[in-house]
Amino acid sequence: MQVFNFLLSAIAFLLLAFACHLLYARQGNLLLNRLLSVPLLMRFGQICIFLLIVSGYNHVYPFFQVVFTPLFFVAPACSWLYVRCFVRAQNKLKKSDAIHFIPFLLALIHLLLPVKFVNWHIVSDEIIAGGHFSVTESTGFFPAAFYSYGLAVLVAGYLIASWYIVSSSGIIRKSKWNAHKRWLFFYLSSSSFFKLLGFAAVLLKIRGIAYVNNPVFLIISCLVLLFMMTFVLYQPGILYGYILINKKIGTTKEPIEVEVSVSKKIAAPAAKLSIANQATHADAIARLMEVEQPFLSADYQIIHLAQTLQIPVHHCSQTINQHFGRNFRDWLNGYRVRHFIELYRLANDQITIEAAAFQSGFRNITTFYNAFKKETGHMPKTYFEHILAE
Repeated sequence: MQVFNFLLSAIAFLLLAFACHLLYARQGNLLLNRLLSVPLLMRFGQICIFLLIVSGYNHVYPFFQVVFTPLFFVAPACSWLYVRCFVRAQNKLKKSDAIHFIPFLLALIHLLLPVKFVNWHIVSDEIIAGGHFSVTESTGFFPAAFYSYGLAVLVAGYLIASWYIVSSSGIIRKSKWNAHKRWLFFYLSSSSFFKLLGFAAVLLKIRGIAYVNNPVFLIISCLVLLFMMTFVLYQPGILYGYILINKKIGTTKEPIEVEVSVSKKIAAPAAKLSIANQATHADAIARLMEVEQPFLSADYQIIHLAQTLQIPVHHCSQTINQHFGRNFRDWLNGYRVRHFIELYRLANDQITIEAAAFQSGFRNITTFYNAFKKETGHMPKTYFEHILAE
């Protein structure tokens, strides 16, 4: 149980940090940032309430319960709106979307209108025994069913609606598994898992088992929490593209990156290609890069190019060095930079510079800045603000 509480505390800290960062970020799609921050804050509130109850802080818990209850009622709608706007590339809500915030207003009325007495001790015991969906004690002006059944209906309804939007959009079968698609399915899957855990806690309570005393429940929760933390922290395209939205671009010093072309590593001397053969290889290479776009893979190397075209590695290197006048790494990054410019020009209100760089095949952001400066003579922010505006 102590390990579980420690993991929850770490997750709560990350959720609060991510939510605050999204609220104050000024890059990317501002609507998506704000919508995503609400479910993160809601989950932070749920974890805080749980930790306060199990730690015995019953005098502090009611305050957190009252503060976060409106978020509990609006978070399912915000999560659904986030998925819809993400899939459809929307940056504004419709006027009709105001209907989704009615539960939030009802929750405020439920808490602000005078009520004789709320037995928070019983409420906390019921939350520990079966989660928020199992509360039978009134928590405000409306009957107890408003809180427990109302939350359950909102969570289940918007969860089903979110998966329906994704499945009907065709993104599952049409698009490639890039950072954009991985983030969408990671968010939906993790969100769905913990929402279903809430319903599982109710079923355990019906069977007379408190979920906090069920070892299987705790072990599964711990493993999923560890997986989520590891996945996010080791996916830079997701972490910096959709959660940690960077405010300042291009202000860090760029270390000089030493790169050695593969052709220099080949020990055996090779006969020079004829001009005709070199031109043939160059056409095949250019056609492959334009059609297949293998440069989008961060692991792409000259040996992969040689294997695809079925020509010796040193012939590929010689063609790139002599025909295109560049070493392999600079030549490859040139394609990535051009792809980045096209991608960011079309979707700069939906994606950050970092996310677009990772989707264009760059392994790290320092290499991207070096390559972009080498190709254009400017940093990305300056390029898009001044060069394209002329």
